[in-house]
Amino acid sequence: NAVVYATYWSLGSISAMEVDSSGSLIVGGIAFGSPQSGTPPFPAVNPLPGVSQTPDFPAQAYLARLNLGGTAVSFATLLHGGGRDSGISDLKIASDGSLYAAGWASGTSFPQVNPLTLDPFPSDFHPVPDNSTDSPFLVRLAADGKSLIQSTFFSGAPYPASFTPVLNKNLRLAIQPSGSPCLAGLNTPFSHQTPGGIVADPGTVLIAGGWSLSCVDETGSRVNFRTGLPPTGGAGYTDLTITADGSLLFTGHATGVLNTTPGVFQPDFRGSGLVDYLTSSFSGDAFLMRISLDNPVPLIQRVSPEIVVLDTANSGQCSEALFGSGFAFGAIATVNGHPASYTFAASGTRISIDCGFLQAGDNRVALTLPPPGGGTSEKIFSAI
Repeated sequence: NAVVYATYWSLGSISAMEVDSSGSLIVGGIAFGSPQSGTPPFPAVNPLPGVSQTPDFPAQAYLARLNLGGTAVSFATLLHGGGRDSGISDLKIASDGSLYAAGWASGTSFPQVNPLTLDPFPSDFHPVPDNSTDSPFLVRLAADGKSLIQSTFFSGAPYPASFTPVLNKNLRLAIQPSGSPCLAGLNTPFSHQTPGGIVADPGTVLIAGGWSLSCVDETGSRVNFRTGLPPTGGAGYTDLTITADGSLLFTGHATGVLNTTPGVFQPDFRGSGLVDYLTSSFSGDAFLMRISLDNPVPLIQRVSPEIVVLDTANSGQCSEALFGSGFAFGAIATVNGHPASYTFAASGTRISIDCGFLQAGDNRVALTLPPPGGGTSEKIFSAI
């Protein structure tokens, strides 16, 4: 029943905040000024070494910690690459007290300390740092905020040269039970997702402004492009959190294109006409989605046709459609123990395989997804 503290804050805007184990408040956002632009300098306190606190351009990312009583700042630092702008999208505190922050920056001097390796590293990843192109970053600061443990500037973008990327500035973080972070919004083509990815169209390039999920592995050295995220048709994903078992919970804005799952609270789109005053007006529904990082267990429920007529003039080739659930990118399909190529006909529910190596009588088709999670499903069909 009392105000503990209430203070003005002229360091900059606040777009993310977390409370550490001491009760201190850590905030991040965009700083307001720089002397080169004729505005007051940023009031740095114990800033990060090697990062200029008097940049040539205003509107740069910053991080700061305010003590429990709201009376003093123990650190306040700019974090940028020397380009036209930068910002903090999200921040999270790990169990050891270290601080993860995600955001965007431009320029050629963003500090890189023990940078993550992109895995898989796209063949068309072309780092092109400059003063005007914004690129995402992920950093980890020591618990006292005075040094960088790890810092990665994803300069350039993993897109084909013919594709113009749109940076998602609404990057969101969640810390896995292992202590490593997952990052939503570090957008990549579907074809770079790891086996088991839930977007079942590896031949499609992720649309500009789309969403994907990336996670740092348990070694803390690689970031894996786990999967593209299901399209929502609306303003997209706005936040995420993580459960004790490692599942991810997402929320955001959607239109009628969201594929809901059976038995949920609201399976139908109602177009409630939501308005998000922080971004823009939007007509649609909010959505909630829970995603497991374990691969699904595939289940072949039926095959079509159930009886295949062998084309002996064409080495017994045919096409067989599998219907079921848990079909995901990276699955291994076999027919009578021989690898079979396949294409997705409908995300997660149907694939078409090239069923060579057939024999008269019973034939066995199998679909396998590797760990974590995963499993194998088999079905028998006949050929004449």
